[in-house]
Amino acid sequence: QMSSSPNERLQHFRLAERLMHDIQLDTHAAAVLMGHVTGFAAVNAWGFLQQAVPRTFWCCAAVPPLSFLGISWVYKATRYVRHKKTFADGEEDEYEVVWGEHVAETE
Repeated sequence: QMSSSPNERLQHFRLAERLMHDIQLDTHAAAVLMGHVTGFAAVNAWGFLQQAVPRTFWCCAAVPPLSFLGISWVYKATRYVRHKKTFADGEEDEYEVVWGEHVAETE
């Protein structure tokens, strides 16, 4: 239902802008936090693997390419899941656009 006076419509618009700004800040903060947590966890996991492999040249040389492939696979999988979730209803709304922008920036 649309408000009747121009002043009420303006107040409604300002409230909507403020709420969208809060959503953007929350989404950005969550994306950065989760990006850092998962990034440091990945570094720790691949570092652990590096320490666990036998100390031969080929085993040690195989870990960096394996870590790159593993992280690339996780990136592609999360991008796929985000795309499926975003377009589950057949369209991308403004909140999903904000989500995609901030999460993709973190990835």
